[in-house]
Amino acid sequence: MGLDMTAPEEGKSNTMGYLMLLIGVTLVLTGWAVVLAGYASSTDMFAAMMVVTVIGIVLVFFGFRTIFDPARRNAPSPSPYSEFSVVCDRCEKEVPSGAESCPSCGNPIEWD
Repeated sequence: MGLDMTAPEEGKSNTMGYLMLLIGVTLVLTGWAVVLAGYASSTDMFAAMMVVTVIGIVLVFFGFRTIFDPARRNAPSPSPYSEFSVVCDRCEKEVPSGAESCPSCGNPIEWD
């Protein structure tokens, strides 16, 4: 099972969220690996690696927020019909422009 790179509800890509998550995790792991391996023996190098780690944590946070944003998940999907469509009086479904009857219930449509 692979990662789903698009949210099917609105068709927007989650690629940016996954990219931020990947870069953030890489920065956090790199920062801690350098510190724990002893390469950051000087105070300046330690401070620089902590800044890299904090930037990584911020990227991870915003990556998760982009991927799992409830506002994006609950966004209405765009209508497949043109801007010249009406709603059926009987079943309240959208009817494409030029249709003489509702494709769902067969109710005749009157165009103004």
